[in-house]
Amino acid sequence: MMQLINRQSARHFFTWQLLFLSSFLTVFFLFPSPSYAQNNPKTSQVDSLPIIPQPGIPVDSIIARLEKGHTALNDINNRTRRGFNTWQIDDNLPEVQSYIKTIRTNLALYSKVHDMKNMLMFQVLLSDIQKQLKDWRGGLSDYENQLSDMNGQLIGLAKDSIFVVPADS
Repeated sequence: MMQLINRQSARHFFTWQLLFLSSFLTVFFLFPSPSYAQNNPKTSQVDSLPIIPQPGIPVDSIIARLEKGHTALNDINNRTRRGFNTWQIDDNLPEVQSYIKTIRTNLALYSKVHDMKNMLMFQVLLSDIQKQLKDWRGGLSDYENQLSDMNGQLIGLAKDSIFVVPADS
């Protein structure tokens, strides 16, 4: 009986030992040590955006320039998001063109005999059209000046050494 107990305990012992050994080897090979990954030398990968040292520029100056750039970009973004009010020109320009076409047609049809009443009416109409076009031109000129200012701000930001990114090689 003692032999049977020894045999069963030996079998039980070897079963547990085999199970422990297989578990240990599985964990060891499937989950390598984190220190292995840390001890490997890094491959020589080149950073796509290398840091360009700029000696002599104080941190507060860099921060001020970054804030100035941020403010300029926000201002440009806000002004372009609102857009430019050109819908009146877009809506009314075809009407103005039709008036001019009508005047041209009347002058061509009655080129030999001009009615003074029609001529005065055409003069008043053309004067109103000219005033309207002058107002539209002034508004468009203001928009052009605003766009030119924004372009100047963007060019100034692009030339600032803080925002310059080295060219890709």
